[in-house]
Amino acid sequence: MRTVDRRGRTGGSDPRKSKEDEAVDRISDLPDSLLLHILSFLPFRCAVRASLMLRLFRDLWRSLSMLFFEECDFHACRGRSGAGGGEFLNFVNHVLALHKSPEIHTFRIELSFHASGSTNPEFDGRGVMSNRLDEWIFFALKKKVKVLDVALDGCTGPLKALPALYYRVPSAVLGCSSLVKLKLKVCNIESLGQIHLKSLQKLSMFDVNLSEEVIQNLVSGSPSLKKVSLRRCLGLQVLKFDRHPSLEELNVCLCVDLEKVDLASSGIKILAVYVGYPLSKIICPNVMTLELDGSINEVNLDWGSSLNDVALYFCDFGGFFEEHEEVKTLVEKFCNIAYVTLGNWIILLFSIWELMYQPCPTFSWKSVTMTLNLAKWHLPGIYYLLENCDFLETLTIYVYPSNAEDITGRTWNRVRDFDGRSYWNLVEGTFHCLAYHLKNVMVYACVTEPYVIELIEFLLGKALVLEKMVISTKRNFGQTRNRVDIGVQKDSPPDMLLEFSKKVFSLPRISPRAVVHMAVC
Repeated sequence: MRTVDRRGRTGGSDPRKSKEDEAVDRISDLPDSLLLHILSFLPFRCAVRASLMLRLFRDLWRSLSMLFFEECDFHACRGRSGAGGGEFLNFVNHVLALHKSPEIHTFRIELSFHASGSTNPEFDGRGVMSNRLDEWIFFALKKKVKVLDVALDGCTGPLKALPALYYRVPSAVLGCSSLVKLKLKVCNIESLGQIHLKSLQKLSMFDVNLSEEVIQNLVSGSPSLKKVSLRRCLGLQVLKFDRHPSLEELNVCLCVDLEKVDLASSGIKILAVYVGYPLSKIICPNVMTLELDGSINEVNLDWGSSLNDVALYFCDFGGFFEEHEEVKTLVEKFCNIAYVTLGNWIILLFSIWELMYQPCPTFSWKSVTMTLNLAKWHLPGIYYLLENCDFLETLTIYVYPSNAEDITGRTWNRVRDFDGRSYWNLVEGTFHCLAYHLKNVMVYACVTEPYVIELIEFLLGKALVLEKMVISTKRNFGQTRNRVDIGVQKDSPPDMLLEFSKKVFSLPRISPRAVVHMAVC
């Protein structure tokens, strides 16, 4: 890249002196530290190529502190042609042989470990590949790596291999004092001695074969640990943690052998659990934030008085609506929680209770967040929520395109039908929360979806003490720790957004203090 220096030879600055302008290569004068910073924004393989092709960056890649190796870059799964495993193997070996930075911040290796012996002939089976992985990981450990990420399912999807054939993580990893973050995917961990991970703060394990002894030793041997995430891990029947000096958050998802989570002696404050068979007991007396996802079963929950933030994202696996009494009992248990987040299926269930005239419990919720694949069948559920949350102060709604499967058949043919577009026009009077408490409303994501503008009009016309309404196309819902299925998102055309904005700002507001903010992200 070349720029133009408009300074005259005699000093000063005068843009009119175009004849004396001189082309100056400013990039070449930048220090190597800044050039390295620029190079770090490129995908790693592209950064290496840029260093080989551009004189300006020559050999700088050898000093990069973040090394990413992905086998998918070397075969056709991403539309590229390549020789696959052999080329990938040579690339990694070449980079590590020439790398000269004394320290590595991040080392990520992603490959299809269980395909290496069959689809990649240059990988001579799992034994040789295990040795290669050991060498690469030892290289990172010697350079005091801070973030180690080993993902061995590549792009092949869910693995069919037996856990006994998983790659065994070297014991040296469990004694690395420099590690701050460790992420393992499709591995075996065997604790053959003391674990010393004095700097580790985040531990994530996916499809890892574990034992209760190993996970307890990992946690107790990591005095700085703050967050543990376990997804689809095998071998754990009871997950029990004793009190830890710094551990604050635990995420557990789809651990198929897990029967019990016992945090009775733990100081963990944030717990996210994907509920499913055979999990039947969760003890979390000190938890302040609890997130539950998955299917409904007879899980026994034991929490304490410190709980003040609950998120419920239960899914429909064919029996959700049939088990709505269990869901109702669970929701009623959380009626005095201050902050509540409700997923798509909970609001649909609220709709059924409203349309079938079910008895209505009263909730003391002060802040409610909803994530909805919005359809007309959600509207009675929103009505149910507003009617029974007398002290609601903040309402946040993330709107995503409706899902036809949510509203096809099942219970809906047993309840009365209605016109979604005119639903809110039939509401007489107002609700207690709208008259006295609701001050903040936020509507995010796909705001031009059907039924959104009618809901906004209703809230602006009924919320007597409303102070602020924020409407934004911001999509990401960052509060979830396991997952939320939001379906396919789509962008609204600019002319539709413009028309929507005009309509919003033309709506009457019953509250004299109501201010509406509109943002397009």
